[in-house]
Amino acid sequence: MLRPIGNALAAAAALSSLAVGLLILTTAVVLLHGPLRARIVERGAEAVLGRDVDVESVLIAGFGRTTVIAMEEVRVANPPWAAERALLHAPRVELAVELAGLLPPSLALRRLSATGPSLHLEVAADGRTSWGGLLPSGGTGTSGGGGGPELLGLREFSIRSGTLTHRDAGAERVWRLSGIDLTAPAVDRPVAFEARGSVAGGGAPAAGPA
Repeated sequence: MLRPIGNALAAAAALSSLAVGLLILTTAVVLLHGPLRARIVERGAEAVLGRDVDVESVLIAGFGRTTVIAMEEVRVANPPWAAERALLHAPRVELAVELAGLLPPSLALRRLSATGPSLHLEVAADGRTSWGGLLPSGGTGTSGGGGGPELLGLREFSIRSGTLTHRDAGAERVWRLSGIDLTAPAVDRPVAFEARGSVAGGGAPAAGPA
């Protein structure tokens, strides 16, 4: 399962730029309300990723030094050729933002959490990937030693009850990981990861903590 997990990490790194883009845009429109706020966030996220993005609602709570921004029903589209319409669907994404100073203001993303996210990765028979183009280097899913994206001071990251599907048309296999619980209490500390997995279309099912 190492290849699907590696591809998932590459896609997650690319999608982290979405979180930063959403953070900046949402902070810029905190005074707006209702659907208009979500529409502005969608347009900004689409400009960052070059993909269709849907956000049902954006809620902001706890104004002050730390503000919590909650986005509900977030969807990022897959390419038209992919079997699944959405690359990512997250019923809820929360960002904890810390603001300091006025001229100029200092913005830091302290916590990022996603509840029930589903990530659908696909590799076409010709080698195209559904997350291609999301990475600044072109989306190959490999690390080139240049470091990850700037995450504006992110301290804590977590996923609860996540699902990963990795469909490889060339290998005629579908890998699935469910019940993903991932916690990183700090970006410079080990990540706790647990999930259940299976393989369809060849090979024996695999299960157990990862």
